[in-house]
Amino acid sequence: MDNRPIIASISLGQVRSFQFRSVDDHRKRYALPLAHGSLLLMKGAIQLNWEHRIAKSTRSMGARINLTFRQINERS
Repeated sequence: MDNRPIIASISLGQVRSFQFRSVDDHRKRYALPLAHGSLLLMKGAIQLNWEHRIAKSTRSMGARINLTFRQINERS
């Protein structure tokens, strides 16, 4: 993959918090809930400038599955 991939992520099941934090300043953080059927599209420089995760939870959670699709460009 190149350094600016396009990633589409579909979340099914339990609502979870998708978290971002700045690579340059870990105090800059954002979170958004991914509800059942959510589509998250990440592109551009987001992979270069932001770390992302779905954090572990100490609470019991319902079932959840994530389908992730990446556009991979062949290098010539």
